[in-house]
Amino acid sequence: MESERSRPQWPERYPNLSRRGLLRAGGLGLTGAGAALLFGCGDDEKPFDTSGPLESTRIRTFASDGTICTSPMYLAREFLAQEGFTDLQTLPWTGDIYADVADGKVDIAIDFGLILVQQMDAGLHLKALAGVHAGCYEVFAREGIATIGQLDGKKIAHDETIGPGFIATILRWVGIPTDERTLVGYPAKQLVAALANGEVDAVLATPPFNHRLRAAKVGHVVVSGTDDRPWAQYFCCMVYAGSDFVKKNPVATKRALRAFLKGADFIVRDPEGAARYLVEHKDTEDYDETLAELKHLNYNIWRTYDAEDSLRYFSLRMKDTGDIRGTPAQIIKKNADWRFVDELKREMPMAFAPSSSRFGLDCTIGPVERA
Repeated sequence: MESERSRPQWPERYPNLSRRGLLRAGGLGLTGAGAALLFGCGDDEKPFDTSGPLESTRIRTFASDGTICTSPMYLAREFLAQEGFTDLQTLPWTGDIYADVADGKVDIAIDFGLILVQQMDAGLHLKALAGVHAGCYEVFAREGIATIGQLDGKKIAHDETIGPGFIATILRWVGIPTDERTLVGYPAKQLVAALANGEVDAVLATPPFNHRLRAAKVGHVVVSGTDDRPWAQYFCCMVYAGSDFVKKNPVATKRALRAFLKGADFIVRDPEGAARYLVEHKDTEDYDETLAELKHLNYNIWRTYDAEDSLRYFSLRMKDTGDIRGTPAQIIKKNADWRFVDELKREMPMAFAPSSSRFGLDCTIGPVERA
């Protein structure tokens, strides 16, 4: 499979233009100032004013549950104060985090885009605001299985809290039918043992369990959400908020989103500092494990990937598996608002450089260098 790192990115001259906007600009023969005006006003939304004072200085998000890939949400605690929020509340994860956001118990969060689509289709009042990084998931298979196509008829384990939806979309993509006999839910902490003991033929693992499989030399990767097409072409985790919160608090929405994206930028600039912060604040447990994941994921793509493409892709895949009823167009129209991230792409053209403080949590603009 072709590595995502070899895939061309959008032209650097227009880093904030989506695929849709780029095609439109080309079709209209626009160059220079004409293209700049096109993407400067956004593709579908009129400009709106987010320059006023915060509607509320309280902001509520989720505390860490140990998941590494959502680290920008934990790092955002430092930046939310810089954005003017004086009452920061972090709530524990519950059995229904999406309902908590939709019902207004939590204001803004990060989680898996595919499950977000399911919840939107189910009627929860949520708004997707931006993408964070490409796929953090990996499919590990036992020896003797070399490709994803060889999993036909095999038993595959998934994290029971995530559900079978995503592994089903991967298998259906390569023509493999799925049912309850082939897809088995396990507690996440038991996935490594399930593959090691031969209880299953493959597992869909997310951080930190994919790194634990690799460290234990259990199985091998047949699909990497970060590196392999088509999955690597789309965001995995996305920032979302309650629809009512976004409608009533556009200034707070933009500033909170900016704090989250600063968290992603900080990881890009100083993954070691970010890993130290997360471990010392008990957001994650193991420094080496955390650092490996922060370096592995592409937190530097929120400016260049098109979040709407990702929402559409997830919707199409879920439609294929019969897990949603709505169309991609319906879900995007009702449950997405890209105006905030479009503004931030223009206002934050480069990741900020770390300061000389202990964790480097500063907002000085500077170029990004990432191997």
